[in-house]
Amino acid sequence: MLNDEQWRRAADEKIGSLEDEVARLKRRLRMYRDEAVVLTREQFDALGEYSCSLPTGVTVGKRWKRNDHAFSPIVQLPTHWPSLMGYIFGFQRRAPHEPKWWLGEYVEHEDPEQVGIRWVRIAVRD
Repeated sequence: MLNDEQWRRAADEKIGSLEDEVARLKRRLRMYRDEAVVLTREQFDALGEYSCSLPTGVTVGKRWKRNDHAFSPIVQLPTHWPSLMGYIFGFQRRAPHEPKWWLGEYVEHEDPEQVGIRWVRIAVRD
């Protein structure tokens, strides 16, 4: 049977591990931001584009841009095809997606052997 001191020590250890887990999850949530970063057209154009990959040279602080819709398929049916034919064969007539730009940045990770990535929406100010 545990005495009072052992109960307190066990409770303190459990609370400490829960606080560590909450702190870890908060750090992870900070990797994604709801707000957008506002860039000028020159700043936006100066960023390297990595819409389908990640930049090499993993250095904390390195930034790049990514378009989530860069490789979305766009299928246009010939105008003489009835829309039912497209439906039967699985084609859809879609307009191209508007670009959805994100700023990626290498950031420090809780594990010193790894590097994290923070993603923030980009708003371009012309």
